[in-house]
Amino acid sequence: MTWRAAPTRREITLVLFSLTVFILFYNLDTSFRLLGVDPVASQSALLNKFGLSKSIIGPDGRRPPGWRDPLENEIFGEWGWEQGQVAGDGAEREKIKGADKHGALWMGKAKTGAGEDQLIFGDGQASNAFTNWGDNVPQSRLVKHVPGYSIIDSVIIVNGTFFLVTDNPSTFPTLGSISSSNENAEEPPRPEDWQIIGTNEAKKLGTFGASIPGVSWIATDDDPNNHTLFSFWRTYASLDPAIDSQGRTTLPLPRRLIWPYIPFFTVRWPDPDISGFPRIRSKTGVDGLTAKAAFPSVVQWYAEDWADFSRMQIPYVFERVVITDRAAAARASSALPVFSAPFEGLTPISTFWWEPIRKAMANFVRAVDEHKGKPLPPVVTYMTAQDKGGVVLRDQDHRTLVMSLKKMGKQHGYEVNVVPSSAKWFERMWILARTTVLVGAHGTHLADSYYMRRSPHTTLIEFFPEGEYVRDNELTCRSIGTQYIAWSNNEKLSSDTLSSNGLSGDEGRARTISVDAALVIQAIRDEIISAS
Repeated sequence: MTWRAAPTRREITLVLFSLTVFILFYNLDTSFRLLGVDPVASQSALLNKFGLSKSIIGPDGRRPPGWRDPLENEIFGEWGWEQGQVAGDGAEREKIKGADKHGALWMGKAKTGAGEDQLIFGDGQASNAFTNWGDNVPQSRLVKHVPGYSIIDSVIIVNGTFFLVTDNPSTFPTLGSISSSNENAEEPPRPEDWQIIGTNEAKKLGTFGASIPGVSWIATDDDPNNHTLFSFWRTYASLDPAIDSQGRTTLPLPRRLIWPYIPFFTVRWPDPDISGFPRIRSKTGVDGLTAKAAFPSVVQWYAEDWADFSRMQIPYVFERVVITDRAAAARASSALPVFSAPFEGLTPISTFWWEPIRKAMANFVRAVDEHKGKPLPPVVTYMTAQDKGGVVLRDQDHRTLVMSLKKMGKQHGYEVNVVPSSAKWFERMWILARTTVLVGAHGTHLADSYYMRRSPHTTLIEFFPEGEYVRDNELTCRSIGTQYIAWSNNEKLSSDTLSSNGLSGDEGRARTISVDAALVIQAIRDEIISAS
């Protein structure tokens, strides 16, 4: 037989056998699966016999069940594990987020989004930063509205102008009840500020644009107000009337807080450059530390950032915006305070609408509402601003009140704190988040009173000069169920009295008032006892 002769049956059999063995072992995992055998355990066993491998590590970081030893079980435990979930017996998935004493989050991949490819934090992929809509321009939708406070979906920004795209303009209020002119806040917005346009006209804006996902809070006022953050959340919380006493809500946190007309610094950088030139941040009414504690995911944009968008010359589509404009609210109503519109007109609202934010602050400063399942004793705090001007107590009355408060604390087992205006932010907020009775002369140092611990006797007592009243704190307290006492000339003032006297025309003027400490102590005791 020559080498060119046809192969024999024996030779053909050898070739087919060799190819079969090669194919099976070249892709051993697939071969085992076709035979219904666990490839991880079987391959590990086979290779271990030949000393070619130690073990195969499974997707959970452990060896297969048949090859685990006591040491591995001691280190990791014998918890079950499902793809995309935290290892455990399943009960941990029922825990409230952050409710563990260590603040742990027991959430799987589906809730956290961990491990997703190309994801920007939140919804949407990096490849979807721009949207090509062609002739189908995103349509704006009014979600909630009272004058000066609006929630709108799909707002388009081009060259600094807000565009509401709709073929049914009657579904929107007048632009003057949404915002104001950038040049004169007393006037309605100009065409270069805001426009309502139809779909055909909107096609001129372009066939594509950048997407700004999530919820954006935009304050179009150019002057600060200490209750801006509070008003924003009150407006936004109207979307979830089912917020419960634990602060659980379906509302996603806002992603950005935008001040289009307030610069980051109060003055421009000098030209030519001056070394060591002091830079002072503009006041927005929102303390930077407070915002970062209560809303840690929120990024603040200022006029400089807004100017960048204006120069881009392409549409930016904001998925959902909450717009506040106190000037627009003031044009629609003379009610005081000027930020009262969302508190009076946006319904339905949960009794516990503020709890998600109050609890977030309390958790941040590690202030607990109870100890070993029992409510904490009353915490009475006197916030002073004796060295800052404005409304202050007579020095002797101030000293007497401090001594009387401390004496009351010793007699009745209350915790008493005296917090000066110079206190560091964390110390002040830690005490405030535990406080149930807050006392102080009228001033901005009382603006954060809504972070007080919630209890049946939570109360704010605010001292006023005779004949001069401001209803800001009365409104905020009433909206969250906190008792409020306006105190003037050693008398408690009713809400009706506050309404009829109105607002002082010179609130910043320095004034010294007298307070009877004994009457204040009695008022505190009455509030605590009546609620017990």
